[in-house]
Amino acid sequence: MFVRRLTTSLKEQHWMTIVIELLIVIVGVFIGNWVNDWNQAREEQREATTLVLNLRPQLERLSAVEEGERAYYQITRRYADVVLAALGGSHQVSDRDLVVAAYQASQVAGLPIDGQSLSMALGADEVRKIDDPRLRDAIIQMMTFNFGTLRADSMQTDYKKHVREIIPDVIQHAIRQSCGDRQDKDYLVLPANCTAALPADTVARAALSLRAHPELADELAYHEAQTDGFLDNLARFEIRVRALLALIDKR
Repeated sequence: MFVRRLTTSLKEQHWMTIVIELLIVIVGVFIGNWVNDWNQAREEQREATTLVLNLRPQLERLSAVEEGERAYYQITRRYADVVLAALGGSHQVSDRDLVVAAYQASQVAGLPIDGQSLSMALGADEVRKIDDPRLRDAIIQMMTFNFGTLRADSMQTDYKKHVREIIPDVIQHAIRQSCGDRQDKDYLVLPANCTAALPADTVARAALSLRAHPELADELAYHEAQTDGFLDNLARFEIRVRALLALIDKR
């Protein structure tokens, strides 16, 4: 229809009509594009809002995991103190307590997430749609954290290796079965006490072997230093999580 009118106007040289027709087309295209852009912007804003709403439960989960990690290493620290006392010559630590503590002090845990899985969970592709630069930057800061420092792999020390070479497998198995790591939702829990039934003669030999390796004390000291480093990195990550929660609460 439009082409026919334009052709007729050109033949009859109705220049004003031609100009008006072209202006109508141009304005129509402009308005159509503007409406499409507006709809797309609204859709992106809805997606960004959904992302922010979904962030809170994810962050609350992370906070719970962080708290669980701290509780875990508070327990391994108490076991480590028992071992250090025994290796330092204390006669108040029984053979059984030494063997159990030596094994439990070597237990390690790490944050069960990494940057890639966190990005997928939070919808990293949608972060760019958030119009608040502070909120957007806070999310990016959290997702780009060096998660390698929060993995259990960072805690594979000589102490863990050597103490598990010394303690007989039958004892290690009994400890793991009775009072080893337990999964609690998203993190590991380590029992504060261990009532595993252990053969007395095997325990006595294991304790004698442990006391015959005084270098374990130095290795355990390094292991605990690694634990402190892990907890320091966890604290840095917690700061980012809390900062992001605060920004979300202000929206």
